Amino acid sequence: MIWVAAVAAEIDRHEGPVGLVGHSGGGNVVWGAAAARPDRVARVVFVDTVPLTRSIPAQAPTSPVTLDDDRRFGVPVTLLMGSLDEAALRAELARWGPYAEEFAAIDDTTVVRLGTGHWPQFSAPAALARALVEAFAEDAPREDARA
Repeated sequence: MIWVAAVAAEIDRHEGPVGLVGHSGGGNVVWGAAAARPDRVARVVFVDTVPLTRSIPAQAPTSPVTLDDDRRFGVPVTLLMGSLDEAALRAELARWGPYAEEFAAIDDTTVVRLGTGHWPQFSAPAALARALVEAFAEDAPREDARA
């Protein structure tokens, strides 16, 4: 998929670990990029979407995403969901077959309910920004307080 290759190329242009954010149909792109470069991705944040193996919406890329590297399951994942809390998300995913299996295989997941609609970048940009900062702060290197 050309979108995944483009993100992987950007990862390669930078040194050190990177964080990826995907909203809606962009979730499959960032998850594919995490599978392509699992050793370089510190965290993937999904905004009102889940790790997809192919896109669902007709307007989004519909090519299957290549997910050959199981090390992707070791990349920490945060899901910033508009209206679903973790229990509701898991209940919904239970009906989604391969998507539920993909989600269940991830070692480290955090689900945060934003209390927004599908477009929090428009309806609650400050709340989304705070949630993104909090998600990536978990992975930030800490200075030794004794130094």
